[in-house]
Amino acid sequence: QSLGSMAMENARMFDQLYTKDRMTDLFNWRYFEERAQAELSRSKRFGHKLSFTLLDLDNFTPFIQANGTQAAEKVLAKVGALLNEYVRKIDVSCRMSEDSFAVALLETERVQAVQFAEKIKKIIEESLANIDQAFASQSLTVTLAVMTFPDDGFTMAEMFDSANLKIKEAQAKGGSRVIKNITEETA
Repeated sequence: QSLGSMAMENARMFDQLYTKDRMTDLFNWRYFEERAQAELSRSKRFGHKLSFTLLDLDNFTPFIQANGTQAAEKVLAKVGALLNEYVRKIDVSCRMSEDSFAVALLETERVQAVQFAEKIKKIIEESLANIDQAFASQSLTVTLAVMTFPDDGFTMAEMFDSANLKIKEAQAKGGSRVIKNITEETA
């Protein structure tokens, strides 16, 4: 192997370490935020819609306490695999934090973003229910919020802060739902 090809391979591996979450194989928040900001600027410039879906696992901390970190890692890896499988290749998905994920749906209106959120919610919940019979007494659910630029805000921070608040309100009431409009809907 030549020095040039080794350098290229090292650069590719470094780039992947910088941009990817090891456990889920999704992009990490740092990369997602950079990319989403660029897409937001593009949407502003060209007048395109840009939607986001925020996804949070319900009752994940009690799940970890009851089942341990190995079970939690298995769940996170499964959610990552499902997002990698069902998110369009032009879109960008990431793991935001321990049990939170985000998807940027490029050139996507709210109606299509809500359809995606409802579909991925069903897929994830069904898959997690079947992931391991040992966890059957602790079925995990997800709560999602859909945001569309510019309808729900003009900055990512504004939209994501509102969405996180709505998700927490919904989770306090049992979770397992899709918040279709963060500016109108009460959780």
